[in-house]
Amino acid sequence: IPKDATQVGGFDGAFSRTTHASFLMDSVPSGATLVCMCPRHPSESVPEGLREAIDAFLAHLSLERGLSPHTASAYETDLLQFATHCGRTGKTVWTAVRRGEVDAFIRLLDKRGSSPATLSRKLSAVRALAGHLVCSGFRRDDFCELAKSPRIRRKLPGMLSPEEAVRLVVAPDTSTPQGLRDRAMLELMYGSGL
Repeated sequence: IPKDATQVGGFDGAFSRTTHASFLMDSVPSGATLVCMCPRHPSESVPEGLREAIDAFLAHLSLERGLSPHTASAYETDLLQFATHCGRTGKTVWTAVRRGEVDAFIRLLDKRGSSPATLSRKLSAVRALAGHLVCSGFRRDDFCELAKSPRIRRKLPGMLSPEEAVRLVVAPDTSTPQGLRDRAMLELMYGSGL
C-alpha cells in the first residue's frame, strides 16, 4: 500500500486504502499468505475511487465467502467493465453512481450483441457489489435495487420426427413382461404428448 494512499468514494469519504488494508490483515489468520486476487490492469481506465471499492469487494469474496479464484476473476472482469463505463460517464466515486448508469451499461452491452445470460451475469456482479457497498456503509442506498434483469429466452426442446417416435415406441421387446410394460409407457407418453 503506497504511502500516498488516496481516498475511496465512501459515503463519508473517510475510508482509505490503508484502513482497508489493516481491516483485511486483521481478518487473515496469522502465518497465512495473502495473495492478491485482483491485480491492477494497466489497460483499464477505471477511476481509482471505483477501483478501490472493487478491490475491497473482491477481497471480501475471496477471504470471507471463499469463492474460487475463477469466480473472483469473473466478478473482477465484469465489475471493471462496469466501472470503466461509469468512469466514461464522469462517475469517479461509488456515491455518484445511480441506476441510470446500470441501465445504460446493460443497454450498451445489449447493443453490442451480448447474450441475455451474459447480461444477467454482469448485472448480478454489479448487484452484489452494490449490496456490499450498502452493507459496509459506503452507500445508504442500493443503486441496483430497481434495475431490470434482461429476460432470458428459453429454447423449446427439440421434437422427435414421427418416424423417430415410431421407432422408439416399437423398440421394447414385447415378448417379456418388462418389454410390454415399457411399450405401454412409451405409447402412453407418445399418445398424451409427453
